[in-house]
Amino acid sequence: MVPYFIAISLVQIRVIDDDVINIVTIIISILTSMLFTMLTLILDMRKRVLSDENYDASKASISAKLLKETYYSIMFEILISVVILIMCFVEIFSKEYSFFSSIIIYYLTFTLLMNLFMVLKRIFNIIDYDINLQDGNK
Repeated sequence: MVPYFIAISLVQIRVIDDDVINIVTIIISILTSMLFTMLTLILDMRKRVLSDENYDASKASISAKLLKETYYSIMFEILISVVILIMCFVEIFSKEYSFFSSIIIYYLTFTLLMNLFMVLKRIFNIIDYDINLQDGNK
């Protein structure tokens, strides 16, 4: 609901135009490439967690489950990014900026950003636990 209310508020201030579309497209493109990089990081971390002997079985299964959920969240983020980019391209080429399409683009953008914070929190928790585990074994 929060992204929806933010989108409605922003549309009241400014309906999407060429400048906003260009900024959103650049930011989303950069975030999408970062998300693909994070996918490889997540897959590598999951493989390492499952094969690491320092993890006890319960912590390894929790971390593996958390990494799996994070993987799905990142895939969802990539899907949202692609939809935003497609909508931005349609808006640029049609040159018809409507109230409704502005709400959708803003909503998807803020949904992407809020989910990104969730993904970063999950990755932080996993890496923090891993660092603490490695420090404990030295």
